[in-house]
Amino acid sequence: MTRLLFEAPEVRAAARRPQIRLYGVRRVYPGRGVTALAGIDLAIGRGEFLAVVGPSGSGKSTLLHLLGALDRPTSGDIYIDGTSLRSVRNLAAFRLCTVGFVFQFHHLLPVLTAVENVEVPLLALGVPRARRRARALDLLARVGLLARAHHRPAELSGGESQRVAVARALANDPPIILADEPTGELDSQTAAEVMAVLGDLHAEGRTLVVATHNAEVAAAAERIVVLRDGRIAEERKRETARIVEEGRREAGRVVGERRPEAER
Repeated sequence: MTRLLFEAPEVRAAARRPQIRLYGVRRVYPGRGVTALAGIDLAIGRGEFLAVVGPSGSGKSTLLHLLGALDRPTSGDIYIDGTSLRSVRNLAAFRLCTVGFVFQFHHLLPVLTAVENVEVPLLALGVPRARRRARALDLLARVGLLARAHHRPAELSGGESQRVAVARALANDPPIILADEPTGELDSQTAAEVMAVLGDLHAEGRTLVVATHNAEVAAAAERIVVLRDGRIAEERKRETARIVEEGRREAGRVVGERRPEAER
């Protein structure tokens, strides 16, 4: 998809009208006595790349699960393209056409080949076999894995498996991609490759929401939301996030230089 370098202000404004809105969203697990989200108000623009960061247990995964209609909030509401998820009766059908998921663990079906795994969402929509296969092969070529199309997950590396998962997330051409720690189990080079693929999807105009502990992944986003104890503690735009990260790196370098030789 070709994107214009210079667009009229009204075009840019329309593109960035919120695609996703959360109003006072809470998620409580009464059996465990846990409040995972404690009143989230958030707007995510169409085509935005948003990173959600925070310590373990801060509510990142819960937030993505609610955005992707894998779960329902205890209270509050979520709107996607003007539709309240509370009004959606068949969440599975809604997910199939609206959201693509990439998880920390690829969750590929071990008995299926790479191309068959990518076909699974298309199968759920009743797409004919020939069209399923053509679409899946095209997506595997896109993530650089056409030559591995007929290999099972046990025969793929971690990075290859994660790229198959990205291809699967794209099967039904969803406008929203949700990625929960997509590089959490990968080495730095492979993580960069996976993020390059996700970056390309964002460049095409898809909305991309990534939950991550990785500072470099977060710094690539246009906006960062910091969660603590189920609440939004801070929001940063890309330039502010870059300055903060560079400051942390510089501080670490100075401390390292000052550290006594015996402690190194």
